[in-house]
Amino acid sequence: MSCGSDGQFIVNLATGHPLDYVDTPAKLVGVPGIFALFVAGDSMVGVWEPGDVVYVSKNRPVTPGAYAVVLVEEGPGEQPSAYLKEYVRGDNHSVVFRQYNPAVERTIDRARVKELWRALHWREWAQ
Repeated sequence: MSCGSDGQFIVNLATGHPLDYVDTPAKLVGVPGIFALFVAGDSMVGVWEPGDVVYVSKNRPVTPGAYAVVLVEEGPGEQPSAYLKEYVRGDNHSVVFRQYNPAVERTIDRARVKELWRALHWREWAQ
């Protein structure tokens, strides 16, 4: 996986099969809807460094202040782009995300958001 300057990456949706495996923290063993991503860019430095493993839950809600993976439709027939960001807020019209490097907020039209998954900060599963 490689990331663009804004942290964009592509999620392996085409095959539906894992590209690699990581050790699962004991607290997450058997929890449905959990998968992991490797951080490849530095847009979220301060929370995640390049090479870190991020555990993602398809089932936990994404709330303001939480970290999220958002899949965004880029165009008809194109694979969605994905972003790992802090969720700021959302309504029926748009969602707002924050990245840290460089510090910027991005607003995305709600109709373009195909998936929104909770990225679990280590504090959510390490204790």
